[in-house]
Amino acid sequence: MSSLPMRQLALTIVVLLAVSPFAAYAAPAMVGADESYIVLTGSMEPGLVPGDVVFVSSVPAAQIGVGDVITFERGEGPPTTHRVIEVVTANGDRTFRTQGDNNEDPDPVPVRSEQVVGVVTFSIPYVGTVITAADSQYGFVGLVVLPFALLVLDVSYGKLRARRGAASAAGQEADNLPMLYDQAEAARVYYERADAALREAEATAGGFSGRDMTAAIAVGLVLVGYAAWNAYWQMTALGQPRPETMSVFSGALVGLVFLIYLRVTGTDSSETLDSTAATPTPATGDRNHGASERTESFVSSVPRPVAEEEVHDAD
Repeated sequence: MSSLPMRQLALTIVVLLAVSPFAAYAAPAMVGADESYIVLTGSMEPGLVPGDVVFVSSVPAAQIGVGDVITFERGEGPPTTHRVIEVVTANGDRTFRTQGDNNEDPDPVPVRSEQVVGVVTFSIPYVGTVITAADSQYGFVGLVVLPFALLVLDVSYGKLRARRGAASAAGQEADNLPMLYDQAEAARVYYERADAALREAEATAGGFSGRDMTAAIAVGLVLVGYAAWNAYWQMTALGQPRPETMSVFSGALVGLVFLIYLRVTGTDSSETLDSTAATPTPATGDRNHGASERTESFVSSVPRPVAEEEVHDAD
């Protein structure tokens, strides 16, 4: 089974943790909520500050009581999130008097039951600030274009460094060739280097399987598809997609590309490890014999140094 180094596992976890809040905002049903909103004002400070994202769940009006934080509509404009300070029942209808925790006076108009969107269940700080920043041109460049460009540069640099390392190792091997060939010494060096390479490959291998990475990529594909579907629906119904939806879609797409990069590089590493481990090791008694057979053809292609005695004899 293929595996990924622990460094790549840590990076994958970081990417998933970074993308998860934005995915939850775009699809609140993932966390058991019905709606999600960005806090725009400081009327509910210190509990809710501008830039927080609140998740709202629909509940019957009869279950809403004093102390609950509710989100409600007031005609045009964004919804309002305030705390219930009084429940009024008249002629079988329930209305709610609300007030912001940071406001000195209650809201002037009671909230009717049909205006209530739901009760705030929890909030995530700072996510709304990032989404709002991504709505701007510079925010999109900084949060989407720049990370993707850095990812591409990282992949390119890693491939270039691997090629240079292979070339340097090949040159070093050539420089370390002995002038006078010794079969026993060559066999000993060969097996020592093979064992060291195998131990190093085993030490850098982690416990995160390629199958797990494939599952993570599948989840990323679902998230990207869901965000794309939301963007298409909003384009059809509203004339344009919501900025936060496009931000989530872009972030999920970048995360998906990063996961695929980790999967591919992890597979390359594991294949190298498997091929190294699969190389048959000759028995102890046959080691020198096998080494001599493999190395005689190599030595024949290397110009043999001319000893001083041979020069004198030629003279």
